[in-house]
Amino acid sequence: MKVDEKHMLSSAVQFFLAGERLTQSIKFADYPEHILIPSNIIMYSLSVEIILKFFAYKINQNVIHGHIISELYNSLPLQDQELIASTPPIGPTNAGDLSDDLRSIDGKNSAGRKKSAFELWRYGYENVEINPISINILRDFFISAHNASRVRFPNLSSSYEDAWGGLKFDDRWNAWPSVWFEAVGYEEGMQAQDDKRIFHEILREKKE
Repeated sequence: MKVDEKHMLSSAVQFFLAGERLTQSIKFADYPEHILIPSNIIMYSLSVEIILKFFAYKINQNVIHGHIISELYNSLPLQDQELIASTPPIGPTNAGDLSDDLRSIDGKNSAGRKKSAFELWRYGYENVEINPISINILRDFFISAHNASRVRFPNLSSSYEDAWGGLKFDDRWNAWPSVWFEAVGYEEGMQAQDDKRIFHEILREKKE
């Protein structure tokens, strides 16, 4: 099966940008301030899934399937795993440790089957085990994988890069609060979002 490589890369960037929009609590039109945690995770997860499938297709000219990010990552040649792992902001780390980090976002559905973050949060009401995750794992991984792809495949860029003259990720963008609101509660999460130290204290208390 042949796919449009440029469209594939552009789709990954598009879902990432959707995740960026959904990260912060927002208020618009007549809607009160709100957060969209599952949608946020789904968009970031989908962007990571597609960028990894983009890597695999460029290397093997073969479309791979599945949603579990750690398995998609581990299916790449070791040199490509190491390239992503060594690229900031997820790096510098090694492929083994990064694979472990990616496995930490998996969970199980009601039938006890291993599922990806994308699958778990897409139908959260069907699942018995959803791990609270730091959304920065997903966000940082995408940025590293995208930047690594520009090194690995320098002659192919997304339509966004073409239109904007490049794609620079904002290091100041702080994605950390929203995914944890479900774990710590909305009110406490709102109080903690401007202070990471307080936020993590709340989280530890909840776990205890």
